[in-house]
Amino acid sequence: DPLGGRLGYGGGYYDRFLTQDAPQARRIGLAYAVQIVEQVPMEAHDQYMDMIITEQQAYACKRLREEV
Repeated sequence: DPLGGRLGYGGGYYDRFLTQDAPQARRIGLAYAVQIVEQVPMEAHDQYMDMIITEQQAYACKRLREEV
């Protein structure tokens, strides 16, 4: 979603990796514009993307979250 919420496979692998092994890593996702939805349900342990880039637009998710 535009705020950086993302869907995974439900195992929490990337959430654990980003939290434990790469806490300072910039989280940039590539997607097709048709994959961007209004809001993805997120839980407390889910990690957000900092930026999402599609063929039509770049979303500065971290900045957008700070404005909300």
